[in-house]
Amino acid sequence: MILKTASKQDDKKSLNDSVIYELDGNNNIVAVNQLWQSFALENNAPELSHDSVIGKPLLQYISGNITKRFWETFLEKVRLSNAVIHLNYRCDAPDLRRFMQIKAYRDACDGLHFESTLLRTEPRSSSIYFKRSQQRSADTKVRCSFCNHILYKNHWVEAESLVEGKHSVTLEVIYGICPNCQGSLDAL
Repeated sequence: MILKTASKQDDKKSLNDSVIYELDGNNNIVAVNQLWQSFALENNAPELSHDSVIGKPLLQYISGNITKRFWETFLEKVRLSNAVIHLNYRCDAPDLRRFMQIKAYRDACDGLHFESTLLRTEPRSSSIYFKRSQQRSADTKVRCSFCNHILYKNHWVEAESLVEGKHSVTLEVIYGICPNCQGSLDAL
């Protein structure tokens, strides 16, 4: 769900609790904070460390045409808006559901400022690993890049509902955007 607020003062969370990054007018990453660095290293993603991402286009780190188009639209809407935009999303780990919110706004130089804040976590009953499918097959699931729901029999569901009774499982997925997340973006 995406929400607009009237001013940058509406969000009272401490910046120390947020992963912060900034883009220039060409959507290149120009700054990240220490929490970005820590999160990248804790999640075994050295390719996302400070030294690796500075000066690179944000979209280089987003896979899938549908997800890239979603982000391109989101970046454009933030850049055209005079308001702070909040987007709720998920950034799950195999054993943990992370409910997050990104706060985005345009700065004075046509750059963009983002703060991602953890709202809450929930443990998972099963460890669920996701493997990006190189080729779509009958077993390949579509996973929403923002809410992490899985398309199953024409319904978007939590991954846990597909793996009940299993301790650990790997699901092959391709990434897309569910209608709820797309509708939220379109409503801006």
